[in-house]
Amino acid sequence: MVWTSADGPTWTRIFHSEPTFGGDGNQSMLAVTQGGPGLVAVGYDSSGGNKDAAVWTSSDGATWALVPSDEHGFAGPGHQELLELAATDDGLLATGYEQVGRDRETAVCTSPDGISWERSIRGLEAFGGDGHQLILAVTAGDSGLVAVGSSDGDAAV
Repeated sequence: MVWTSADGPTWTRIFHSEPTFGGDGNQSMLAVTQGGPGLVAVGYDSSGGNKDAAVWTSSDGATWALVPSDEHGFAGPGHQELLELAATDDGLLATGYEQVGRDRETAVCTSPDGISWERSIRGLEAFGGDGHQLILAVTAGDSGLVAVGSSDGDAAV
């Protein structure tokens, strides 16, 4: 479900359209930020049986369009989910994971416009390690990006 507000205290529910948020399985937006055509949201769509990462765009917050999965290259065997999203000077950065069997690896995608995405990191070998790593939150600041999560069950920044 999506809600919008012009003032903060008063909210209006936007009812979904079947092609965008309907069908079998679950569709869930987990993070939203300004970018692309106005707003970009990330999450997952399980209408195909497994969770596949999903990206939606909106120019006004009321009407949303699902970006085809071949545009963000983050669908396939097992589960994929985009958990977090940050706007940067160069576009958007989304973090999530891919899980095939018991192996869960963090993934990072970038986009200049919220529609075309590039999978830039598969796993966190570039961030130091074996085992399971997961980015749970990311934010853009004056000095760059900060990501927090876990590495083999321990807190990581």
